[in-house]
Amino acid sequence: MIADATRRTARSIESFFWAEVVLQESFSTPCIRHGIVAISALVRSFQMDTASSQQIQDHEQFALKQYGKALQSTRDFIADTESTAKRSRTLFIASMILAHFDCFYGNRDLAISHMQCARSLLTKETSKLLDYRFVSILMSLDSVNYSTMGFESEFSYRQAIFGKEQIHIPEFFLSIEEAVETRSILVARANNLYIEMFKYRFTPRRKVPRSAIKLRDYYVAQLRQWDTVFCRSTWISDCKPDISGHPVLRPDSLRLRVLISIIKLATSLNEPQSVTDKLLEPFQYIVSYTRDIIGYEKHFLPGKSSFNFDIRTTIPLFVVTLYCRNSPALRGEALKLLLSSNRREGAWDSRVIARIAIWKMALEQPGMDKFGTIRENARYYGESFKVDRWNREIRVTCRQNDGSLPEGYRIVTDILQY
Repeated sequence: MIADATRRTARSIESFFWAEVVLQESFSTPCIRHGIVAISALVRSFQMDTASSQQIQDHEQFALKQYGKALQSTRDFIADTESTAKRSRTLFIASMILAHFDCFYGNRDLAISHMQCARSLLTKETSKLLDYRFVSILMSLDSVNYSTMGFESEFSYRQAIFGKEQIHIPEFFLSIEEAVETRSILVARANNLYIEMFKYRFTPRRKVPRSAIKLRDYYVAQLRQWDTVFCRSTWISDCKPDISGHPVLRPDSLRLRVLISIIKLATSLNEPQSVTDKLLEPFQYIVSYTRDIIGYEKHFLPGKSSFNFDIRTTIPLFVVTLYCRNSPALRGEALKLLLSSNRREGAWDSRVIARIAIWKMALEQPGMDKFGTIRENARYYGESFKVDRWNREIRVTCRQNDGSLPEGYRIVTDILQY
């Protein structure tokens, strides 16, 4: 059961961490074994194709019971073992498993606690026991939590890992491996910069340091350059897509994270929202690509909810519904895809973000001109939200520019049901 649960998880998240690390440790470490079974049971409760709420509750209760055992086993492990590099490695793995469970279940305070534990171990023990792949799994969850659960976090470990890496984008990528390696560094740096610049979210654009704007523009240019070089690489045309295979396995799927990073950075530092009007091609790609994913997965799992730890469709489609204001048809299709199936990807629930998208699109609708474009002063931005899982409520906040106010904007808040 442990092996099956881990392999199922490994198909949807970084295989190194779940298949090579978690699986091996689960055979000898109770806190890791109980943790992975808890996650598997919780995922199963989400995916169950049944009208019986009792069966779903039974799986959820079993998951919570295993989670409790994982917590107690972790405490026992800390009490019964001496402080060594191997002990720190095991605690890092256990903390990450518990944090993944917390994020899916909505235990914000516990998720923060376990993430802080993992960060502390990573910062202290990086050179001894954790390579880039360990850092990557933490960074991935860290970034998702930062945007979905409102985490306040210190990201000093990111600079320690990536601060000295050099990057060069050639005129042509000779292989897919070269493209992947370059993309990984670029996207990691872009995410780090985006989080660093988050402190300026309430700073008027005229007061944002020029150095921050210059660095942002440099990263956007690098990401655009990667995308241009990738699209003209001759070996892509030689890679015939497997019609029967999953869309995430296609070479052009590599563009997704780069394009998302471009959109996020381009709209940062309180840049005029009309900057996204020049990004129609990325929006078109995102909708086309996610449409293929949803269609493929619905074909093999008709009528069932979908769960993945990795982000495939939810964030990309959410980005389109938030920022694509000059193509009502494309924006509407993105919303339709979000509503087409019940999907959970990491901490992101398609029902929640679709509800937020509907709310924001309704706010902006009165500002649409006869050409279908939302006027700049009618656009809303800076969305943040907190989900109350038990009451099925979303407390959502955004801003709208208003020159009559001292701050230059007004804040709009609402509570949505989903």
